[in-house]
Amino acid sequence: MKIGVDLHGTLTQSLKPNKEIIRILRKLERGGDEIIIVTSGRKQLNNLIKIWLWIFRVPYRKLFCTGSPKGEAGQGKLDVIKEEEIGLFIDNDEQIVGFLRGNSINALSVKELLG
Repeated sequence: MKIGVDLHGTLTQSLKPNKEIIRILRKLERGGDEIIIVTSGRKQLNNLIKIWLWIFRVPYRKLFCTGSPKGEAGQGKLDVIKEEEIGLFIDNDEQIVGFLRGNSINALSVKELLG
């Protein structure tokens, strides 16, 4: 399955890695799932984000920086999720999770994932 995951606040906590989420992603990848990172961050940060992901050994197949302005992050992520046919999306932002669910996307908050 293709699993999408947000970057800021989900994989990171004040630029530090969220080790619990990264551990889960590693297990999912070993199980055959494809990890796709979708962030509303600016496209100019793409290379910097890739370096951060490499340093902290975050598994991923693709990275999308939508560059969506504040308030439009959900729509930018939704577009990528549909285009890439992502089956599950994980985000720390409850509003974005609700927005995605309202658009028939299977989405989990970090709180739900970590239980």
